[in-house]
Amino acid sequence: MKISLRFFLASLFFALGVASNAFAHDEGKEAGHHQHGTHEECPIPKSAMDILNCVRENHPKIRAAVLQEKYSQSVQSRESQIPNPNLNFESVSGDMAGVSRKETKVSLMQPLQLGGQRGARVEIAEAQSERSRAELEEVRANVLIETVVNLYRLNQLKLQSESAERTIQAYESSISSLKRRAALSPEQKVSLSVFQMALAETRLRVLSISEERRALSLYFHRATGNSYDEIKNALPTVYKWPKLSESAKSMSPARALVLAENRTAQAELKFAQAESWPVLEIGPMWQMEEEGSEKANLFGLQLSMPLPIFNVNGGGRKLARVAVDNSNELVKILERNEAHEREEILHNYEDSLKALQASPQFADIDQENRKNQKLAASGLIPVSLIIEAQRSNAELLNTLQDRELKTLHALWTIYKLDGRILTESL
Repeated sequence: MKISLRFFLASLFFALGVASNAFAHDEGKEAGHHQHGTHEECPIPKSAMDILNCVRENHPKIRAAVLQEKYSQSVQSRESQIPNPNLNFESVSGDMAGVSRKETKVSLMQPLQLGGQRGARVEIAEAQSERSRAELEEVRANVLIETVVNLYRLNQLKLQSESAERTIQAYESSISSLKRRAALSPEQKVSLSVFQMALAETRLRVLSISEERRALSLYFHRATGNSYDEIKNALPTVYKWPKLSESAKSMSPARALVLAENRTAQAELKFAQAESWPVLEIGPMWQMEEEGSEKANLFGLQLSMPLPIFNVNGGGRKLARVAVDNSNELVKILERNEAHEREEILHNYEDSLKALQASPQFADIDQENRKNQKLAASGLIPVSLIIEAQRSNAELLNTLQDRELKTLHALWTIYKLDGRILTESL
């Protein structure tokens, strides 16, 4: 029994030690510590634009799209190559009627792609390179929208955390004040219980804030190599809500993408038309004949080409024309959809601005929150009322911040649709 008890106590102390180390490790991660030099990282940012510019070039999705775009450019150089000539060599020898005979043929054939086949292939490669470039800009635009929203969200969480910590301190002060009393009335006992439950609820809210902040810190660590501690002082704090025009011509990456696909379809049609022409091989030839002691050198021209007897690539041309027609229609569909999408997002943006302008600011909410905490500590406000006020303030703050993020997302989506997202600043 003594051995079992000692084993139990040793196991308990070991578990507590492991938990303590794990907690310290988590605290370190929350603070954003990391070892420098283990991966690529941007210089420590001095402003929110420094963070945005770093993400614009170093986010994993963007770097992968850049690699694909470089590959497409290499394909373009491959398709522009001139085909190499073919060297043909034939040699036969033998005896005929007791006389030795030998015949040798050498020809150099250069393929000639008629009808503009090579030019069409180059145009296809250029269009595909444009498509990869448009895909890169699409990825970059989406990453920028995500990054801007995450930057402001990190600042919101910072404000939420500071507010919640002050609330915890106020609750702890009220609980300590009640516990120091020699005896508590029934009402004071209920107040103590309510404060303890509210304290536990606020601590859980702080834990949720910390978890979300760690997830966003990981996002920026992957995109920039910087820790939370290195970017927290550069987070944006003031929202810019510009007035947007009612209409604008779509210059979005999605439009550039469908235009590149349209150019690809048209280039493939040209190639299909060019394939109706045969590939001609032509070049000089030399033939030497030996019969006994007699020798003869013959020179001439050799020509080789397939005969378009069964088809002249009619099926390929028809398929390519259908692809061009479909692509033209897709361009029109996208332009109509983006025009409607922009109009809808613009209405949401303007409605959100009106709601935000009519709503109290966070500083006003926080100031009112502090006043209520002081009044509660002095016993001038019933406990039930102060707890309800704290919850209402927290809910209002969450709703206000959520609306701010939606408005921000709408604004930068319009920047993307207008093709100006890469030139905008925070």
